[in-house]
Amino acid sequence: MSLFQADSRALQRPFRHRLAADGPTRTYEWLVELLEAQAPRLRGQNVLYVALTGDSRGLDWIAEHAASPVDPSWGVAAAMLHPTWERVHGWLRTNGSLQLVGLDALLACRAPCASMSPVHQRCAPTLAEPGSAEDVRLCLAEVLAERNTPRVREAVGAIDRELDVILRAEAPRLWPPDLPAQA
Repeated sequence: MSLFQADSRALQRPFRHRLAADGPTRTYEWLVELLEAQAPRLRGQNVLYVALTGDSRGLDWIAEHAASPVDPSWGVAAAMLHPTWERVHGWLRTNGSLQLVGLDALLACRAPCASMSPVHQRCAPTLAEPGSAEDVRLCLAEVLAERNTPRVREAVGAIDRELDVILRAEAPRLWPPDLPAQA
């Protein structure tokens, strides 16, 4: 099977090999070239690998390439790269795929817990420069007023319930994270 059709399981071994052999920068460059050639749904499944490189260009790549269908992996990947509130706020002010990425990124920014994947726990997604609770709540109210869909309502409610944890989450940034053991 070509890597252009590879899902996250099939991509794991080549990614690990590249990361060990070439380091994060060259692996990032190889990976984004590969992902750009993949179908959008498959790209969404593999976007977490962008975060696993730890390359700061990953946030710009995510912002440029997030497209429907946007599943929560896009936001989790962005959160693993520690965006600032200013960046997430900019995403939330759009009315498209990036808005969903911003909501999912905020949801991912909280202290690791047992229900998170091992990689997610290890990378401990946080905001690099969190905003104030008042600013975040105001922005979320604007998002909800503009786009009152079930997914947005659910995300805004969850963020509001966890906002104190999201804004004070501080965790070590350990790159590269340990990847799950191979089967």
